[in-house]
Amino acid sequence: MMTAASMNTFEIKKEFIDRTEILILVTAGLSNARRVGDKADYNNDAGTINIIMYTSAILTEAAMIEAVMIITEAKTAAIEELKIISPISGKLATGTGTDSVAVISGYGPEKYEFCGKHVLLGEIIGKNVLDAVKRSIKKSNKSKLNKY
Repeated sequence: MMTAASMNTFEIKKEFIDRTEILILVTAGLSNARRVGDKADYNNDAGTINIIMYTSAILTEAAMIEAVMIITEAKTAAIEELKIISPISGKLATGTGTDSVAVISGYGPEKYEFCGKHVLLGEIIGKNVLDAVKRSIKKSNKSKLNKY
């Protein structure tokens, strides 16, 4: 994972569920904000949203996939709430052309079989990613925000 986003946009969120640590790391740049389905283009603008989620718990493959989905939905919700517009379609953006997500599972002893919207772990990840992405975007000097 690499980023063209300024480290000045770095945000970190940390929370615990009992003995399970959840850590969210975010950097954001929006110079190439896009909406899913926009016409493909090559753009040298540096900007990306990178999200790393670490948990001390062991996650099954299903839980890891659900975590990626929750993280992606939270990122998109943050962009929507901040009303970021794609310069290609003129519609609400859903990310940038270079976003990435990493989910890191720990060694336990806690283990999660699932991580969706009906699981406390999914709730905690979702709300913390939403907050961290919004804060990171607001720090970005090059963001193309219509309003906060």
